[in-house]
Amino acid sequence: MVASSPEPVAPAPLPWASVVLLATAGAIAVANVYYLQPLLELIAEDFHVSAQTAGMVSVGMQTGYALGILALVPLGDVLDRRRLLVVMFFAVSALLVVSTLAPTATFLAFTMLAIGFCTTAPQVLLPFAADIAPPLQRGRVIGTMQTGLILGTLFARVAGGFIGAHFGWRPVFAMAAAIMLLTAFALARVLPSRPPHATLQYVELLRSVASYVRRYAALRVSMCLGGLAFMTFTGIWTVFAFHLHDLGYGSDVVGLIGLLSLISAFAASWFGVLADRLGTLRTGTAGWWLLLVTFVIFWCAGWSIGGIIVAAALYPLGFQLNQISNQTRIFAIDDRARSRINTAYTFAMFGSGAVGAAAATVVWQLGGWNAVCILQLGWVLAMAPVLLWLRRIQRR
Repeated sequence: MVASSPEPVAPAPLPWASVVLLATAGAIAVANVYYLQPLLELIAEDFHVSAQTAGMVSVGMQTGYALGILALVPLGDVLDRRRLLVVMFFAVSALLVVSTLAPTATFLAFTMLAIGFCTTAPQVLLPFAADIAPPLQRGRVIGTMQTGLILGTLFARVAGGFIGAHFGWRPVFAMAAAIMLLTAFALARVLPSRPPHATLQYVELLRSVASYVRRYAALRVSMCLGGLAFMTFTGIWTVFAFHLHDLGYGSDVVGLIGLLSLISAFAASWFGVLADRLGTLRTGTAGWWLLLVTFVIFWCAGWSIGGIIVAAALYPLGFQLNQISNQTRIFAIDDRARSRINTAYTFAMFGSGAVGAAAATVVWQLGGWNAVCILQLGWVLAMAPVLLWLRRIQRR
């Protein structure tokens, strides 16, 4: 008799405590990108500059984040991720201290660019989580990581808005520096050490990022969808504090409206399950419809607090459906190169975000809230042919 080969053993489920740890670290790191959003009006008043000049501080953060993704995130495939993450957390803590001493808006913008460059840890953590999750659990794990990132943005807006309204914008970054320093020590003690997946030289590593973009249409589609969606995100939030100020509300109200992101935080894990079961085209299309409805409401009813609340509740649901669909799709491409694949995706997303923030700042100066809403609707409508492109790819 011929001995039968043993049945393949299914990968063990990832312990939930590990997922929670990774999600928490991601939340703390990503918060640094979003403390600014409720504070821009306060920064403009402190430095006696225009809304457009203060908006450039946000552009600096988005630009730095995009450059950091391109320069640092690929290193997750060739270095020990624990060591890389700890160094990044320490560096951001030091830069946040520098930001509290900023004498001018220009100095602050360049400091935010440096903070954005170094605070790309969530994009190292995401492929790390996808790497250690079994395939059938991957969508759920990515959804949980997204929950952590949403909670981080939520904390940044609420805490930033509240502290800024009562104590000024500088103490917000002092608090952030302390949190990052404590997290760096915690990660150094708790995170497991994992060997790198590749031994490429740095230049070869960057070239391989471009090669994945050329080879995989699914990655190019996801980059387009993620970039356009993030243009709406940075665009609306760059001018949001100024719009609410015109309506008579302060930074604390901006932060409280950010609490509506909590809806998508609880839904993100479920969205990941949907992406596993229904496919990323269906969930991504559902997200597109939600984004479209959101900006129609912002445009038509954005002068009332009720309309703003409804739109702000719908927006994170549409954005997260799009985001989780894209990341579930790209992390299935090649399990040996998830950091590099995520580099291409997030560089496109945050590079587009910098363009979206800059465009919204200019349009705000020229045409105000309604013009900004029309601009965001344009980005959403541009996603429609990309979804049709994805449909054709999947049919092939």
